[in-house]
Amino acid sequence: MGDQVTASRLLEVPYVIGKQFSEASVLLRPFRVRQRIVEGVQPEGEVVDQDPRPPGQRLAGEAVRVDVSDGSLVVVPPVGRLDIAEAQRRLQGEGQLVVEVMERAVDEAPGTVVDQAPEAGKVVRRGSVVQLVVSAGMVMPSVINMSIGEARERLVKFRLRETAVERTEPRGQVIGQHPPAGTHLAAGSPVTVHVSDGSLVAVPALQALTLAAARDALESAGALVAEVDKDFNRPDGTVESQMPTAGAIVKRGSAVRLSVVLPKPPVGWYIAGVAALLAAAGLGWRALRKTARTGHNGGQAAPAPELVARLERHPEEVGIVGALPTLPALKLRAHLERGKSTMDLGEGDSS
Repeated sequence: MGDQVTASRLLEVPYVIGKQFSEASVLLRPFRVRQRIVEGVQPEGEVVDQDPRPPGQRLAGEAVRVDVSDGSLVVVPPVGRLDIAEAQRRLQGEGQLVVEVMERAVDEAPGTVVDQAPEAGKVVRRGSVVQLVVSAGMVMPSVINMSIGEARERLVKFRLRETAVERTEPRGQVIGQHPPAGTHLAAGSPVTVHVSDGSLVAVPALQALTLAAARDALESAGALVAEVDKDFNRPDGTVESQMPTAGAIVKRGSAVRLSVVLPKPPVGWYIAGVAALLAAAGLGWRALRKTARTGHNGGQAAPAPELVARLERHPEEVGIVGALPTLPALKLRAHLERGKSTMDLGEGDSS
């Protein structure tokens, strides 16, 4: 009979883990509840353990112990590979953790979390410091003025796109890049470089040069070709004007039209040549007149012959002797006239 009374007074202790202490107290009302505050990652006031646990029994009024979290601990969440803004939101919002950030130049996209300490899953006190290592990205180097080969080596971690452009710089020289130097990029990001094809050249200044020197300057500048009228195509001619003008940008191998003036021989050359020819003709004429006066024609002196001469200039026979032009050829044609008779004296020249 006594055993039956004792058994009837035993009550099953309900399961209250995970409930707020206020709710657990109502469920445990038949018992005397003993609360113990413990450090926990569960929200403050949540029951994290009890003694006894079901199917444990207690007499009405007996003590039942419950452990209640003080909410002082948090589990560090994983934030690797997240953008720094999202990582900070999770750490500061969910765990009320303090975030410290340091950057490191690595392959990942700039602003991406690449490491954290403490690591994910560690239990720490709320308000603890979590250090994050964030990618600063790869720094875009300057490759302008490099050869395309050098640029490829410097940009090996990026996805390179090459664009050829018509420029005067040497073929294969990098003349532009995008993004600009100093930009932070993730490895594998697209990068464009503009490369000179070397197809353009600047026309050199040729005025006052000899035609020979002008041709050399055009060839050196970029295989440019001189166009000159054939009547003035002499190496000692002087360039008077050019088209295109100096500094103009043209395609390599283009023609440059040159206006050339030929050198003028000294006036003294003409005078000396003409004087020599006339002196020779004069001597011949005087000799003939003397012969005519001493001749006999029925005892009478013959009429004096008349000298007829014509001086001709032949510029097409101008030549080059050493570095100087020769005198244009001068020819003298002469004959004697006496009455209706004529005598050809032939011709002489300045050469």
